[in-house]
Amino acid sequence: LLGISTVFDSAVPNLQEQLLQSAKVNTSELIFVSNVIMCLVLVAYTTYSGELVSAWTYCTQHLDASIILVCQGLCAYFGLQAYLAIIRDHGGVAGVLFAN
Repeated sequence: LLGISTVFDSAVPNLQEQLLQSAKVNTSELIFVSNVIMCLVLVAYTTYSGELVSAWTYCTQHLDASIILVCQGLCAYFGLQAYLAIIRDHGGVAGVLFAN
């Protein structure tokens, strides 16, 4: 898993840098499209594994868990905004160095 993570950590920032600089993609657009794609993947996987119904039931029964998930999502959004701003302004290598 560490090897796979390292490969993706080196490939993803370079792709993001190209999209942000050469294709002139807006940071918010990049985040939105990335999140939509990952949402579809996660919904498909959790539906297939049977975890989606269990998670939905748990969150409807425990409001505090739902609030924590919303807070986590907001923190992840703002963190990703900052990370992509670093990549846009300083490049993919700087983004990986700052993030790790």
